[in-house]
Amino acid sequence: QFTTHDINVYYNGKVNDWSIDLNLDGMWDKTKQNQFTAQTITETSGKTMEENMTTFQCTRNNLLAGKLDISRPLWGGSFSFGNEYSHNDRTNQYLNPQGILEDDDSRFKEGSTSAFVEYGRSFGKLNLLAGLRYEYVDFKYYDQGKLVEEQSRKFKKLFPSIVLNMPV
Repeated sequence: QFTTHDINVYYNGKVNDWSIDLNLDGMWDKTKQNQFTAQTITETSGKTMEENMTTFQCTRNNLLAGKLDISRPLWGGSFSFGNEYSHNDRTNQYLNPQGILEDDDSRFKEGSTSAFVEYGRSFGKLNLLAGLRYEYVDFKYYDQGKLVEEQSRKFKKLFPSIVLNMPV
């Protein structure tokens, strides 16, 4: 059994000198799968054994993501700023009642957001691009409903950048 819902919204337009590019995405899905396997093993001695195995799997995914980029001409170049956002939540449950395979009951949640500002301009054949980006990521991993600190992480970073390029 599989169900999914997807949504995508976008806008690309201009307001006076400002260009606006907005993209939003969402996805929600759920998969349930039951499997039964019966096998018969015949040894070289002629002895037969039967082994039955049942597995149950349920996976859920929720994703939200968006990006906004706003730009305009400035001082003979182009100035832009915006942000990006994403949130992902995934749950995986896998059960094997006979204990032949290892059970799994895990979940991860990840949220990230960033903001950026950038300026680019050409000086003859020389192109300059300078920017600053801030990122925040919060990732949490759960096993059997309990937070696993060693596999979880959180960080905040600032990334400056300067790019110069010119044909040689």
